[in-house]
Amino acid sequence: MVDLTHVGQTIESLRKSKGMTQDDLASALFCSRQAISKWERGKGMPSIEVLIELTRLFDVSIDALLDGKDLSKEDYKEQFHQLPRAAVFANFLEAEDLTHSFQTSFYLFNNEERMQFIHLLIRKKVHLPYQVVWPHLSEEERIYLLGYILSHEEEKLEDLYPHLTKLEEQMLYKKHPFKKITYHFNRKE
Repeated sequence: MVDLTHVGQTIESLRKSKGMTQDDLASALFCSRQAISKWERGKGMPSIEVLIELTRLFDVSIDALLDGKDLSKEDYKEQFHQLPRAAVFANFLEAEDLTHSFQTSFYLFNNEERMQFIHLLIRKKVHLPYQVVWPHLSEEERIYLLGYILSHEEEKLEDLYPHLTKLEEQMLYKKHPFKKITYHFNRKE
């Protein structure tokens, strides 16, 4: 049996990932905004013709729209099989427990998506402490983020001291030679 609530949530998620309003989607499907709202609230179901048009518009399978078991909000690996990457990334950013989702799923994202996340973190659009993010970043991502922190948020450095590699320590020392002394006194061996 088709879960109307799931279908509605999927349509809403796909619509938002494309940056579309309900009016935009209604125009694209030649229907009313009220129809879109009704589907998204799980109070109705699009016709088969509209479902097919939705699969084309959002580049997803019909199963992705209809099968409630396969797409858990936290199962990003499965979402990658059935949804466009932008929709999965949008779902990831809206996770109820972003810390947990980040720690268990960040590795699934490609370099571009990972950098997009780092930029959102820097611009304070997502809220995770640097020390939570740090262990899951590649060396290049860490150096990029460390450069930002050194330039804009030096007060956050102390939280990262226990997590720094030798290369990162050297980068820090070049900018602030006195920080190395402070760091070694505070370091837990």
